[in-house]
Amino acid sequence: MKRPLLLLLALAALIVAVIFLFPNEEGAPLEPLTEPPVERVDEPPRSLAEIEAQTEQLREFAASLGGDLQSGALRAEMVATGAASLRAVDPAGEPVAPALFLLRNRDHRIEWIEAPSGELRFADLSGVRAAAAFAQGHWSSPVAIDFDAGSSKLDRVELRVDQAAARLELAIDLKGRGPAADARCLYSYRNERPSQTFEDVFLGAEEVEEIEAWVDESGLGMDGGLFMDAFRVSDPKDARSHAQAGVLVLRDLPPSHYALRCFSPTGVEQTEFVTLEPGQTLQHRIELIEGGFVVGQVEGPPDTALVQPRVGSVALNEAFAELVGERQLLQRLEWSTVDGRQLAAPDDAGRYRLGPLAPGRVLVMGTAEGMLPARAGEVEIRAGLESQAPTLKLRAGHALAALVRDDETGEVLTEATVLWRLNSESIFELNATWTGTEERDGAGRHVLRNLPFQPIVIEARAEGYAVSRQEYLVPEANWSAPEELPEIEFRLETGRVLTGQVVDPSGLPVADAQVRVTDADEPFNAALLFGLGGGGFDSTRTDSGGRFRVEHLPAGNYVAYAQDETHAPGKSEAIDLTELPQAEVQVQLQAAGSLLVRYIGEDGQPEAGQIVITTHLGLLRPSQTTTDENGEARFERLAAGDYNLQSIAGGNSPQDFASGEFSLGLTYFRLLAGEDKVLEIGPGLADADLSGRLTEGGQPVAGASVTILGGGQVKATRTDASGAYSFEKLVPQTYTFLIGMGQATSHAVEVAVESGDNQLDYELPGGGLEVFVLRDADGSPVAGTPVTATSEDSLGNPAFTLTDTEGKAVFRFLQPGPYHISAGTAAMPLFGGDGALGSRSRSVQVGSQRERVELRLEAGASFRVRVLGANSTPLAGASMFYLREDGQPLSSLSMKPTNSKGVAQLTGLPAGPGRILIKHPTGGQKEFTVNLTAGELAKQEVQLDAGVTVWLRVLDASGQPATGVLATLKDERGVRISMLFSMEDAQAVNQAYFAGMEQKLGPVAPGRYTVELFRLGGKIVREELIIPAQAPELRRTLVYRP
Repeated sequence: MKRPLLLLLALAALIVAVIFLFPNEEGAPLEPLTEPPVERVDEPPRSLAEIEAQTEQLREFAASLGGDLQSGALRAEMVATGAASLRAVDPAGEPVAPALFLLRNRDHRIEWIEAPSGELRFADLSGVRAAAAFAQGHWSSPVAIDFDAGSSKLDRVELRVDQAAARLELAIDLKGRGPAADARCLYSYRNERPSQTFEDVFLGAEEVEEIEAWVDESGLGMDGGLFMDAFRVSDPKDARSHAQAGVLVLRDLPPSHYALRCFSPTGVEQTEFVTLEPGQTLQHRIELIEGGFVVGQVEGPPDTALVQPRVGSVALNEAFAELVGERQLLQRLEWSTVDGRQLAAPDDAGRYRLGPLAPGRVLVMGTAEGMLPARAGEVEIRAGLESQAPTLKLRAGHALAALVRDDETGEVLTEATVLWRLNSESIFELNATWTGTEERDGAGRHVLRNLPFQPIVIEARAEGYAVSRQEYLVPEANWSAPEELPEIEFRLETGRVLTGQVVDPSGLPVADAQVRVTDADEPFNAALLFGLGGGGFDSTRTDSGGRFRVEHLPAGNYVAYAQDETHAPGKSEAIDLTELPQAEVQVQLQAAGSLLVRYIGEDGQPEAGQIVITTHLGLLRPSQTTTDENGEARFERLAAGDYNLQSIAGGNSPQDFASGEFSLGLTYFRLLAGEDKVLEIGPGLADADLSGRLTEGGQPVAGASVTILGGGQVKATRTDASGAYSFEKLVPQTYTFLIGMGQATSHAVEVAVESGDNQLDYELPGGGLEVFVLRDADGSPVAGTPVTATSEDSLGNPAFTLTDTEGKAVFRFLQPGPYHISAGTAAMPLFGGDGALGSRSRSVQVGSQRERVELRLEAGASFRVRVLGANSTPLAGASMFYLREDGQPLSSLSMKPTNSKGVAQLTGLPAGPGRILIKHPTGGQKEFTVNLTAGELAKQEVQLDAGVTVWLRVLDASGQPATGVLATLKDERGVRISMLFSMEDAQAVNQAYFAGMEQKLGPVAPGRYTVELFRLGGKIVREELIIPAQAPELRRTLVYRP
């Protein structure tokens, strides 16, 4: 499933996993513990002695939660005869006493105040931002207090204590050993059912806190921050986290959801979530596995003392690697993938001990203040043992200075902000975090230090000015700090202005609509980020007349998106502000449609908890939810248009989803304006099963990934030790059967599945490739670089993987015959790589054995193009490809089309003569020769020639749309024409593949072509096609009869 023609499937699965939430299961119940539950008091105490005794208990309870009852801003503001009060009352509204109040003050700090009378009095409530009360074993809900000095409505706030407190009894065991000695269990309150996201998995090394409570003006904060601050322990040194003899009892908790992170000196940390109902005593057992440790040495540059060195690790489990693109793709994310909750601090001699870590292979990485993150290498972790890691050698990055001036006056803008990030086409780096600097030198320049030896983009911005960006090519790796730092200069303009109006479907203005202005030249990234509530150059809201104004925009091509609480979202036409100082647009919201999805499980009954995602193919705006107890998922405020609907089953966490055991349902539908649509999906609508065994040389193949796709279904599994696999609940139809190991899915078979049981035992070919990618300069391995292998029989769809730490990429199960292999960033820019090295290709012959091939990468070249349309004006949205000597693109997918100035750039290209192909969806195409020089950037301006877009409708023998059939064109040279140019084109190809819809090819130059219709792993049907130059489009209907 990793082939470029189907790359969006892998990418969609990846994006879905990064963006959306995966619920986790609760643990197994415990045997009853000996400590009795807390007794509840049903009646208010009557005597002063009883009140004082219970007040003291409340003080002790608050102290046990870390509360300081001796001081606090609100305690100092209490006035015995104050006119304003906070009062605890029972469900009937009667006062209760004594009470304990949990408060957030005006400085957003938590305070605990006990009240024997059940009431706190103040002169006013201006110092209180939020409050909750605890009395008689019951909690109130947190209440936000928006104090208004001119209003009397907040003179008294009553807090209704109507939720019985809960109790959690945790037993922490070490597997096979009994209670875990000296165990710790960190915990935190969650207002919603906790979910595990990729942010949890990719917890940054610096984010050692499990979660930071963001406090808004309401005082409650995100996820019920008032309770989360009070009922949260994130420091293992905190005594509240210490289990006694493996048992930890948490009393009088507000009923809700709690995240638990438990570990011991030898037990690997285990994260679980529990839900506590009002009045419940939940007994929960957590079982830790015994871990191992990594020991090693950290070294810095000669005569340099390392400041705050830190060492961490990334688990290299095959399941997770399968999802995100082999283990080296994790390494592309570098330090951001290290588990920040467990770091080792080396001693003064650089020695460290890291752990306990789960058994298995880990990548050990480290960093220090002012040093680039580096890898020590892979280490095998064994339970109860120490493993020696290679020496971790740290080095500093390079530096440069940025001078920011006013473009008109030349004045140095010392208050400007300068940021940088990596500059590549990788999906992980396109939306990477920007890094800033606060260092200034005597000339007012911003000094950027410790920059990586990779291409970067630098951004300068200042209040009242438009943002400006520049690309900076990487210096040599042996760079040493000169006496005078290299300098780049930014000259900031006041920028462009975009004004407009948001109107409803009838043309009336819409007040208070959210508007976000984004780059129209990158619709996928812009729209996706908008859909997530982020991204874009600026956002604002409309006034009472529906009007908006966004200032200080840099020259560029823009689109405005808008949404409100009533209508479906809308977007404006793209507007080019390259030459115009100001422009006006209109955004018309659409009549809101809705979608009700019913998910039918394998037993034929509605199934809850299934992830369902719908994406508008024009806006590329995803929405996600899970099915309820009735198996239903509802989407509201949907815009008219074409959608895909994905359903995901097969795991409650990203790791489970990545395990190779998942099912992805994919359906396409069209929604009319204001339409309410109902769809039924799920395995309960299918009645076919498929099973079998995979062998190679007569021996079972264990651990192979097996994926079937076709007709709206994608399912994946792995073979067991006997080579067996099985799929259940399939729709009877023809499927493509993809087989591979790890990321390198190398073999495709066409299989017809009928109702009932189906059997497919398959003998895999023994041919394969071991590709070693080395630096030509010193012979060192190039880790984490893309490698592709294309067979003449694979219709231009290469197998793909990334090199490991030894620079090795392995392809198994290849059919004998000629292959073309490519390595380097330009071979698959989607997944990044070392842009300073040039990609390289060569032809190889694969037989019945695994062949060893070596590719040595020399210094790379870069090429920048400015594309002009038919009227000689810059053309945005054109895609650029570097062609191999056989005429095929090194990469079939372009992630960075030309911008509003018509400019795009490719890095990591091979030096020497080559060919470049430029294509635009409507503006034509151009193929031309280049001669590139290593380490240099070549530039060229190109005007496109007219092209013809070919639309093919493919039918089966019965005259119905043929699903699972793809089409491509081959020119008179025998070169197949790339079908994919952008993410939108990739969506269209998937839509055509699964729904049998019309397929778009081109634009291509007029001439004689061969149309090839095929299924992956199936037969090819060929027809001749002459494309005339008279019309911009050509439509044909063809029949696929293999």
